[in-house]
Amino acid sequence: HVVGFHMTNNFKADSKKIASAIISTAFGASSAVFPIWQILNQNAGVPLQSMSLVYSVIVFFILIANFFIQPWKKVQPGNPLSPNWTVLKSSWWNRGTKKNKPLVVSSILELIKEFEFWGECIFYSFNLWLLTYYLSTSGAFLYEKGDIPFTSNPNDPTDYMFSRMAGWMNSFGFLWYPITKYLMLKGTWPLKFSVVISANVCVAIFVIAVQALEPQVIGMVLLSCSRLMLFSFHHSFLLEKFGIEYFGILNGLSSFIAALVGLVNYPLQLWAVQSGSYSITFIPIGVAVMMTGLFAFFLRRRRILSWARNYGVEPQKIRKPKDVNELIDLVKNNEEVRCAGSMYSCWPIVKSDGIVIDFQYINKIL
Repeated sequence: HVVGFHMTNNFKADSKKIASAIISTAFGASSAVFPIWQILNQNAGVPLQSMSLVYSVIVFFILIANFFIQPWKKVQPGNPLSPNWTVLKSSWWNRGTKKNKPLVVSSILELIKEFEFWGECIFYSFNLWLLTYYLSTSGAFLYEKGDIPFTSNPNDPTDYMFSRMAGWMNSFGFLWYPITKYLMLKGTWPLKFSVVISANVCVAIFVIAVQALEPQVIGMVLLSCSRLMLFSFHHSFLLEKFGIEYFGILNGLSSFIAALVGLVNYPLQLWAVQSGSYSITFIPIGVAVMMTGLFAFFLRRRRILSWARNYGVEPQKIRKPKDVNELIDLVKNNEEVRCAGSMYSCWPIVKSDGIVIDFQYINKIL
């Protein structure tokens, strides 16, 4: 899943964001495998060992396919991307190993110090914390709210219905792909992050404050939506802000930090057992998620940096005309105008007291 996001760099402009959303959608939908296994095992008598063996074989062939499909060198425009199966030749294993430029540790440390990285890293870690804790404890807190068995048959689908529903709802995140795609292409980064934070705060409120069982379905729906957006926005943000060169390092580091935050789940569950309530343990997680709203707030006020990162422009100066007529009006009504491309990393921004026109929505040569 993490490695797959490197492939998004082979797409142009906004297609990178769409590819990121598609990968996250497929990743979320793949979680339906386990509820399907449960149905096959409980109702059709298919052994879990047999299904695990088949699944392992499929994953192995996917691994081999990815190994041959993903290129060793940079893909140049106009050159087709095709697999190379000459694995028995020694030259195949030597490709790209002699001319690799070593990573500059000082450059990575400078990027880590930037507000955009550590702020987004905290946002990603805390929101992923809510997601993992919700999924791992859904059976327990839903039981507290009344999701109990009605029969003595452990395979009866009417028993623990809401816990089963939580497992299925997680795999239905693909239904939110149109909304995620729209935000990826049209929304600003502060808006995107704010949507995820708002949805997850609502999820925490439903668990903490709503004791009725049926309304928890709303929380499940919101979580499936925020899950897709979280992964899509996180990877696209790192790729757009810091480029492909350090994307793998920064993505791996943020995932590592998120995993460290996830270790708090164990003492939280001990607290739940001792207090007799799983719902109350969502309070610190909800507060942490809410605090990440500060990142979206301050990001909105951050200057947009030039490609050299030596000068920035206030977001209020940037204009994004939707059509040619709006563009003409901007040029006529402003004495000083600078032009920029649609990708932040390519903007030739120079010091100016006027406006900067972003051609993100202009899709033709003028």
